Amino acid sequence: MSTHPVPVLELAVFTVRAPDSFPAIQHRTHDALATLAGHRTSLRLRGMTDGLFADLVAWDSLEAAQQASNTVREDPRFAALMTSITEIKLYAHYQLGVDTAALLAELRRAPVVEVAAYAVRDVAVQLDVHGRVHDALRALAGHRGGAPAHQVEDPGQFADLIGWENPEAHQRAGADLQERGDLAGFFSGIGDMKVFELFSVLG
Repeated sequence: MSTHPVPVLELAVFTVRAPDSFPAIQHRTHDALATLAGHRTSLRLRGMTDGLFADLVAWDSLEAAQQASNTVREDPRFAALMTSITEIKLYAHYQLGVDTAALLAELRRAPVVEVAAYAVRDVAVQLDVHGRVHDALRALAGHRGGAPAHQVEDPGQFADLIGWENPEAHQRAGADLQERGDLAGFFSGIGDMKVFELFSVLG
């Protein structure tokens, strides 16, 4: 019995030595990634925290993503990327309930992108409430798309990728959601927060 590959979204969040010159390196890196087998599309993000950047890369499968990771470590085209990074805050692969390429196209149009990655105390509770949180988000002013995600490598790790009109819309949304009793399990269930940052889209 054959199985079809499951698309994954690779999320990398990291700091770099020279933030002002790094966008050009990141651009060349994504051009090189696009030549690798299994690549679908990608998105480059720059954090509002100085020196912070993120890569979102959609792959046809986890195997394609893993092979690409090996290539990045060995191929000279990625040497500038590897020497630029000072700290990797997150590197993981996620599955989503939506098409990964469609999600990145949606986020590309957002002025601000929220990236939250965290551990949860109870996976079953999180699976129950996570989708409802995003349903509620879609009804809020300033929401510009997004999706919930759960990590492939560790089922206890989840992520939220959300587009916003501006940082103020992001702040209002957090306050609005915390007032809803039906979503309380989401907030109380969050454990260790790996990343919780806002980014601008570079392309």
